[in-house]
Amino acid sequence: MGSDWTTLGEYIKVQGGFAYKSQDFLESSPNKVLKIKNVRFGAVDYSETAYISDDLALETSSWSTREGDILISMTGSGPNAPQSLVGRVARVWKDEPKAWINQRVGRVLFKEQNNIHPDFVYYLLTQQSSQEFLVSNSSGSANQANISAKTIERVPCPRIGYQASKKVSEILTSLDETIILNKKINQTLEQMAQAMFKSWFVDFDPIFDNLLEKHNNNLEKASAYLTAKGALDLIPKLQKRHTIQQTSNYKPLPDHIKKEFPNDFQHHEDMGWIPDEWQDKKVRDLLELKYGKGLKKSERIEGHYPVYGSGGINGYHNSYLVEGPGVIVGRKGTVGTVFWESKSFFPIDTTFYVVPRKNIPLQFCYYLLKGLGLDTMNTDAAVPGLNRENALSLSCLIPKEQLLSRFDKMIFSYKNMGAILIQQNKSLESIKERLLPKLIGGKIDLREEKRK
Repeated sequence: MGSDWTTLGEYIKVQGGFAYKSQDFLESSPNKVLKIKNVRFGAVDYSETAYISDDLALETSSWSTREGDILISMTGSGPNAPQSLVGRVARVWKDEPKAWINQRVGRVLFKEQNNIHPDFVYYLLTQQSSQEFLVSNSSGSANQANISAKTIERVPCPRIGYQASKKVSEILTSLDETIILNKKINQTLEQMAQAMFKSWFVDFDPIFDNLLEKHNNNLEKASAYLTAKGALDLIPKLQKRHTIQQTSNYKPLPDHIKKEFPNDFQHHEDMGWIPDEWQDKKVRDLLELKYGKGLKKSERIEGHYPVYGSGGINGYHNSYLVEGPGVIVGRKGTVGTVFWESKSFFPIDTTFYVVPRKNIPLQFCYYLLKGLGLDTMNTDAAVPGLNRENALSLSCLIPKEQLLSRFDKMIFSYKNMGAILIQQNKSLESIKERLLPKLIGGKIDLREEKRK
């Protein structure tokens, strides 16, 4: 590797996505269609895709993705809106779903096999100098910039052999794979936290366990007890829980946690059968929803603190409004979204932020709000909106403070592990950012020294 440079067009060509029509899209199907918004920095976002029929998927199979594909957004914004920048590059990683690319999503195709390693091209396109080249050579406006296949093919590229490009790719891929693994572990931790909240405070699994134990784990006796109380609607849930207890993966709670749950249910006039000693409350009894503050788009470009709109992070600012950790709720636009932010942040005026009441853990508020269906509570016709009073008037069940505290400590351990992984990823990203231009530009000699 040296200073001999050419352009990517020597090695690749760019295939444009298929021009699906609006009437082609379905509400759901197994066949996901990727639009430019799904091409994120380094990875594909499959959360909000379009869908097509099986017949159309088969007809347009030449536009279906495979592991290792390099995708690029050919329409986007200029540098004033970095999150939607034109020329974003994503890689289809291992075990990702098959999808189909829509128009204005480009895919890199290689002119010859084993001429240059595909991952080298991916990392070349992601480095800052290549991103700047694509933005500066785009056409259109700052709000809708466009690049062509020819523009992508004109990106400067070193002349490099396959083996040398493979060595560079292996170093960078190993960093990325660790980053992806950490993200997956973090997702698993969050799923565990959500599952715990649902099990404890929605399905009441520990209470059914205690009720069965009170009757010597005899399903017939426990069912007869509920029948005598008139709690007939609890019997199917009791039977389901008893069945789960018979499976090999059932793990009972430790005694010191189990004893913090009641072993029976009481009847509530409005809510039906609820756990003994738990209280019927309104959301307002647990927390306040405070309004975010207006912030111009031009003020969301630089800074250390994430700026939250109703759709999530939409920029960064040099000061914060709320000291973290915190919970953000979508108020206008994307209604009822609920976000957790571990550090200090700036919620704008399309959001609420949560202030818990005394002795109510913030993490309990977060999972409670996520399960209340706030996203279905749009009250404005023209602009989607969440009415604060309607949200605060929703009913909820609250256990004793000791159990809330126990839940908070257990979830904190998950969050703490996740924070460590996030910090590790930041370090890995920093290392990759420093290495990337040096490796691509051949400034690090990767040749093995000959043994004497």
